[in-house]
Amino acid sequence: MPNDDPNDDILEHDVPYVQDAHQQNDPHNPPSGPATAHTITPSDLPVAPVALGIPPHKLAENEPDPFLRLTDPETSNLPTDAADVHPESGVYMLYMLVTWLHLQFHIPFQACTAIIGVFSLIIQAFGCTVHPPPITTLPHIMSKLEVEPDFDILPICLNCLEVFPNSMETPAMCPCCNTFIYKPIPTNSKSRQPNDCIPLLCFPYKSIESQLTSLLAVPGLEAKLDNWHKLPCTSGKYQDVFDGNIPKNLKMPDGQ
Repeated sequence: MPNDDPNDDILEHDVPYVQDAHQQNDPHNPPSGPATAHTITPSDLPVAPVALGIPPHKLAENEPDPFLRLTDPETSNLPTDAADVHPESGVYMLYMLVTWLHLQFHIPFQACTAIIGVFSLIIQAFGCTVHPPPITTLPHIMSKLEVEPDFDILPICLNCLEVFPNSMETPAMCPCCNTFIYKPIPTNSKSRQPNDCIPLLCFPYKSIESQLTSLLAVPGLEAKLDNWHKLPCTSGKYQDVFDGNIPKNLKMPDGQ
């Protein structure tokens, strides 16, 4: 959505992070990002598993590793129960209907709002009272259903496309090509704080671990995934990818 905030209009003379202009233009002394812009400290960083046989120069390319999760994945993020969304199951089905129409057929937000309003009038015409009243805005409904995926947003250098971790250690200027990573902050802006750092280019990232955590949180899914143990095996016939030698002999990063 377009941003109509006049404070977002960046002027050419505005200096990022409200630091000394000479210091920012010095390629040998790139400024560091404000420490208060992030909440992760170096002591909070987990230890990344390192596979055997990786050359040292390859390890140095991802130091620090931008894709290493800074926090443990949430294991309590269970699917939203219908009663938690709305006590009336019919209203919950209405929410699911408009959300599905929007995601599957790209029905506009205004059309979805009209559908919800018409359905509410139909329910009232039958003399039924719904308490609490149905939500009429699709963004609020999608937030209530928790259907929006959660991504980690990583800053990227606009010039060399180097990916950086979203941490307080990320510099304001790319050490590879001396290009600013974050958007300038107007010095005359009163609505923003100097620690509101917005990357010029963002990379939405969701690790395989977090994706599997969300999938396995669905009740009954893990039992269905374990059904492969019950498949009959026929000597000399491949029925599944795990019948091959590579999955059978695949080693962990420690070589085990």
